[in-house]
Amino acid sequence: MPVPMSSSWQLVEHQVKTPFAGGEGFLDLERPEEGFRWQGPQQESLQLLRFGDAARDEPFEFPVEAYVRKEDLVINYGGRKMLPFDLQVYWRRQNYPAQADFNALEWILAVQTDCLDIQSQLVTSTTGLAASEIFHLPLESAKNVEPVESASELCAAESTGCVLVRLGEMSYIELIHPQDFLALQVVRSEATSAFAMNRTIFDCPLEKGVIVRARLRGLCVPRAEDVALLRDAYQRFIHDALPLTT
Repeated sequence: MPVPMSSSWQLVEHQVKTPFAGGEGFLDLERPEEGFRWQGPQQESLQLLRFGDAARDEPFEFPVEAYVRKEDLVINYGGRKMLPFDLQVYWRRQNYPAQADFNALEWILAVQTDCLDIQSQLVTSTTGLAASEIFHLPLESAKNVEPVESASELCAAESTGCVLVRLGEMSYIELIHPQDFLALQVVRSEATSAFAMNRTIFDCPLEKGVIVRARLRGLCVPRAEDVALLRDAYQRFIHDALPLTT
């Protein structure tokens, strides 16, 4: 049955569609391993916030509930099947820079369990094609970017975990709040230019009734001055208060 639509999110059964950076984004709630698929200009497919194994032939079987609240898309994934805990993801719309239309998304991830005590670990992935260059924002200055080699492991002791991926005329920026960054693995094939970024979001004991949250942002910006936009977006992000969610 169709669900009431907001001006941003079109949610019908388990399919979600939304405008993003001059293109369209698609999300299949029953295939979280495919992530948010964005078909942008001169871009095969950029997949954001993927969970699980994208090579699976069959979809995961787990309870999923989704609804739209104003400009937010809220997704509840039941645990025990895909993950050993319950996961909730808030998809929030962001406009950045101000003159761009729907070119940024914020994700608030929350995990909890009804078990007495379990180890919680969550890894998300971002993948795409035709990445000409990849940079990260180092921890020391958070001013000048450094190139990422074809295969790199970044940790919170040396990096902010914020990444800039150049995709032709457009660049993709992925930010994580400094309180939430643990580790990032970046892999890029020089032969095909395909890339993958795998983030460890949570890795801690989780007690019954305790909710643990983390926050990320994904932005598509013009290639010109993308480094300055990355620095500015990072400073804005770290000073923004965590939105209230329920």
